[in-house]
Amino acid sequence: MDFVQSFTFSEEELQDLIYAIETTLGEQDFGASYERSVRLEETLRLLRIHSQKHDQEKTRKKELLSHREREIFNLLMSGKSNDEIASSTHISEQTVKSHLKNIYSKLNVKNKVELILTYYVPQT
Repeated sequence: MDFVQSFTFSEEELQDLIYAIETTLGEQDFGASYERSVRLEETLRLLRIHSQKHDQEKTRKKELLSHREREIFNLLMSGKSNDEIASSTHISEQTVKSHLKNIYSKLNVKNKVELILTYYVPQT
């Protein structure tokens, strides 16, 4: 059976616990572990911030797409080929390719592979 038990410590008990851990691990090891943990937490925090900014930038760029370009973008991201996109949108494959070139330009990617690697989000 899984359960979580909460503990509360007085200041004195907490100091005793810290002393016991430092004594068992050695003060230097404990301090080094704590410092690594703090650096790791800060790194994770910065990565989250960077990821959020990157996601916001991708969203902002996608807003530059026309309605038809967004439709083609979404069909491409769902795994459709150019031929399938043309068929489902009732336009020629050449027109799909033209829209894709505009999408690549607006989203600052070179090709379909880079577009997918940059913008694909798995559906859950």
